[in-house]
Amino acid sequence: MGFNPEDYETVHDRIPLFWEKFPNGRMETEMVEYDEEKGTVVFVARLFREGEDTPFATGWAREVRGDGFVNKTSHLENCETSALGRVLANACFSDQNKPRPSREEMSKTVGSGKNPNGVTGNPSSQPDPTVVSIDIKVELKELADRGKKLNVLDQLTEIASKTLDRKIVKASDIKTIEDIEKVHTALDDIEESNNKEKK
Repeated sequence: MGFNPEDYETVHDRIPLFWEKFPNGRMETEMVEYDEEKGTVVFVARLFREGEDTPFATGWAREVRGDGFVNKTSHLENCETSALGRVLANACFSDQNKPRPSREEMSKTVGSGKNPNGVTGNPSSQPDPTVVSIDIKVELKELADRGKKLNVLDQLTEIASKTLDRKIVKASDIKTIEDIEKVHTALDDIEESNNKEKK
C-alpha cells in the first residue's frame, strides 16, 4: 500500500481543538536553531493554559531545505507548522483514530522519492509508513520533556521497557522512531488517566 497524505490529519484540523478547550490559552513557537549553510532549522512549539507561564506541552521539529517537495521552498514555514502539529498531538488535540504525524510532517515524503522510514525509491513500492523519519535526538528530547510534564521522568525507562517488551536502561536504548511513538502512546494512557483523576 502506498503513502496517502489524505490518511493524515492537518495541523489546521488540530488547532481548533486547543482553542475549544483553552479559549484564553496561548500557543508559542520559537526557532531554536537555524543554519543557512546547511539549510537546517529546528522549531519548538509550546502550549499554555490561561494565566500560566509554564507550558503544559512541547513539540519539536527539524527540517532540511530541499528535503521533500514542500521544503524546496518553505522549510522554515513547514518546520514551524510541524512543531505545532507535534505539540498538539502530544497534548492529545488530535484525531486518535489517525496516525500521530500530521500531514505537514509527512509532506516531506511527497515527491522526494523517499518514504518516512528513509527508504529511497517509489513510495508505492515501499511498506506503508506510520511515522516520519526525523532526528532521533530531537524525538528523544521531546519524549523526555513529555515524561517530565507528566511527572514520570524517573519511571520513563521502566515505562519504555514494559511498552517495548525489552530492557531499556537509558534513552539511547530506544533506537527507532517507531519505538518512540509506542512510548508516546503509553504516555497518552497515563495522561488520560491523570486527566480523569483531576475531574
